[in-house]
Amino acid sequence: MDNQCVSFHLIPQLPQHRAESVVDMRKRNIKNSLPVRADVREVQYHRPPTAGEIEFGYGATHYRIFPLEECVRNGTRVLKKWFVADDGLRYYH
Repeated sequence: MDNQCVSFHLIPQLPQHRAESVVDMRKRNIKNSLPVRADVREVQYHRPPTAGEIEFGYGATHYRIFPLEECVRNGTRVLKKWFVADDGLRYYH
């Protein structure tokens, strides 16, 4: 038996591009998510305090209400789990 012979059925098949696998993962997440009701126009998100806010005594969780268009995935009514708002901070649902 030749030691340099490789059996191709033992090598796992990898995706051609990493970007394709990420897109597939996002499609799966959206498929399993529920859309926002038609009557909802605003959504409340929260974020942890920044180091500067803690230093000045504002160390509580911060809440903010966003318009629905800013919080959903493109072309859907499925909410994002988190996103970066106009103030540069990450907000979580």
